[in-house]
Amino acid sequence: MLIRNKLFILKIRNSAGKELVQYTLVGISGILINLFLLYFLTEFFNFYYILSAFLAGIAGGLYCFSIDKVWIFKEKLQTRFFREYTTYIMIGGISLILKLFLLYFLTSIIGIYYIFSQAIVIASLGIFTFVCNEIWTFRIKRKEG
Repeated sequence: MLIRNKLFILKIRNSAGKELVQYTLVGISGILINLFLLYFLTEFFNFYYILSAFLAGIAGGLYCFSIDKVWIFKEKLQTRFFREYTTYIMIGGISLILKLFLLYFLTSIIGIYYIFSQAIVIASLGIFTFVCNEIWTFRIKRKEG
């Protein structure tokens, strides 16, 4: 029984580790999309950098949700989409608000170039978002499966 429990715990750790690596890869591609949109909207459309960051965050969130759901959590996109997306958006919304405040602080108060500020902010809140989505957004599948 003890060996079986240890194997179960090891399987859970390996699964979570694999998911974290996958989440990181999706996150990196999401960061690149986010930074590109931030720069593009700010430099070519003369949007205020906070508005650009907001729009880039929404676009990046939808991209990451779709990839996370299908690749990492092995679900069909349409399965529980609205229930999970609502939770994902709430977590993403909280994260986005924190990101915008930190972006403003680092850029306007500290004086860091807005692209570098955005990269710092995204990287610093990535684990928070992963843990929240692991616990709340995709927990239904774990309970059922």
